Amino acid sequence: EEKPSVEAASIRKNKETGLNPYAHNYTGLIIMIKPGENFHGRMSPRIVSESGVSVYCNMDGLNEEQFNYLINNGIAIFSDNIESAKKRSGENPMIVEAESVLGGDTAIIDDNIARNILMENSLSQFLSKFKVSFVQIN
Repeated sequence: EEKPSVEAASIRKNKETGLNPYAHNYTGLIIMIKPGENFHGRMSPRIVSESGVSVYCNMDGLNEEQFNYLINNGIAIFSDNIESAKKRSGENPMIVEAESVLGGDTAIIDDNIARNILMENSLSQFLSKFKVSFVQIN
């Protein structure tokens, strides 16, 4: 008898738990910054696709709860390891590598990856919950 694929098993498990069976159910986002890149983030780090689409850091339309969260916790955390970043981004973060850094505070990511982030975010809303971390391992 043929063994079901890992993906099929994951879809079945998600159906049983009531989660979206086709989503990865990411808890947050970790952007990996390449060693040697001059990334400091400052107060408002951004994530932008290679073609210029803003993925993260649009502060328009924040509600009071989101605004208060930002005041108390910041827009993201910066870390030198993934385990520490998971404190903000959760136990099942989407982890992607930035292609480059612009101006020290903007992570540039591949257009296809940007589309995937936005698609996954539409299912779990991790961006609007500010579950974003930047990791640079030197």
